[in-house]
Amino acid sequence: MKDLAFKRMEEKNIKKGNKNSEEELLWCEQFKEYISIKKGCQHPKGYCPYRKQCILYLSLKLKDF
Repeated sequence: MKDLAFKRMEEKNIKKGNKNSEEELLWCEQFKEYISIKKGCQHPKGYCPYRKQCILYLSLKLKDF
């Protein structure tokens, strides 16, 4: 299952013209898109039903800590 998700992520990087697969992207379940870990959650103050299990949001909170 993880291999399939990683393969899709690489395909999206190639389609976008981003051949640097080392950039870490995570799936945003609410907006159904891949987002860079460096950018973090795009809507940290808005409502998100997936907030408790969102790695993007948690990584943002850990940076603030």
